[in-house]
Amino acid sequence: MGKMGTSTSSPGRIQCIGGNIDANDLEENKFNLRNSICREINEEIGISVPKNKLTPTYLKTDSCMKYTAIIFWINLDKSWTDIKNLFQRHTNALSNMNRLTELQNLLPVNLNEESISDFCKENKNHLVDYLPPLLNTIVLDKKHN
Repeated sequence: MGKMGTSTSSPGRIQCIGGNIDANDLEENKFNLRNSICREINEEIGISVPKNKLTPTYLKTDSCMKYTAIIFWINLDKSWTDIKNLFQRHTNALSNMNRLTELQNLLPVNLNEESISDFCKENKNHLVDYLPPLLNTIVLDKKHN
């Protein structure tokens, strides 16, 4: 999970890492969602993700059907320490170019009921609305697979 930086439209909000599609993701009149999520991950945390490591797993719409989000499961062959170090290098590189980071920091979440419950309680006022049900759904899906 990522905590949005102070210069964003939602400072302090905790959400999945990702973003929106844009014209760069359009190929032959179709949006390439894998390219989009790879670009967003690289922009936000400085990690290059091979497209074959992405699996579209969940679909989320808001109650008024104003948007649809596709949540990808990403299988990285990296430790939490590796990810934190890559993110730190990325934020340092952006800072050296006088650019602001979208994410203030990264937050790990262990995918078990107790850890998710603790994470949600500790961050109650900052979680994007879909995050607690998504995390709980992931845990339930893991139990049934």
